[in-house]
Amino acid sequence: MNKKQYSEFLKRYDKFKKNNLPTPFWDDERMTFEYVYFYHYNERKTGKCEERLEVSPNLTEALGEIVYTGFYYPFIAKKLRLWHENGEEKRQLVIGPTHAHSFEEVVRALYEAPESFAIRPEDEKFYSEQERKYLEKVKNYLLFLGLTDRETPKFPVARYRNKKQAKYEDAYIYTVKDKTLRDILAGKINFRVIDWYPEHGEERVYKPGEYTGQRHE
Repeated sequence: MNKKQYSEFLKRYDKFKKNNLPTPFWDDERMTFEYVYFYHYNERKTGKCEERLEVSPNLTEALGEIVYTGFYYPFIAKKLRLWHENGEEKRQLVIGPTHAHSFEEVVRALYEAPESFAIRPEDEKFYSEQERKYLEKVKNYLLFLGLTDRETPKFPVARYRNKKQAKYEDAYIYTVKDKTLRDILAGKINFRVIDWYPEHGEERVYKPGEYTGQRHE
């Protein structure tokens, strides 16, 4: 895209020039949803006001830029390291500490490197209990499917054609305690009913023949 084409591209945002709060915008041409606003920055030295277009893919990021706040999620994972040497771009995959500013980025890092992904005990305070449980369950399942860390900058398409996922995609997956598992194997209980959302009830353990209701997904 040359300078003229870019100038034409920016015209789609002209109607938001008076908007100084994130404004939802669906772009029919590019089929994208964005939050758009114009930030007016006063230069202290010159006294000039600079008009700056801000476009964010999500509201959390857009509001964070306005109120100077955000999220910080530290973790360890394999990542792509980029640097320039003798005028050439170098790339190397390394395992080490890094961080993200959204939970979506954390999940993406886990998906790309389930083997090396880890949260250090001292960094658990940056995550809620719900987030930690989600990451633990997703990691265990990805490893069960046999997914490995990325070894190249791009993943081969074959990575997303998983035979185990095809076999177990309809399975109801959950975690049970050792005692519960022993009771199931011994025939003392035959299943548990678990409500996904806490406000809907609590977990109950039923003896064989005791439960006569239906399970709702």
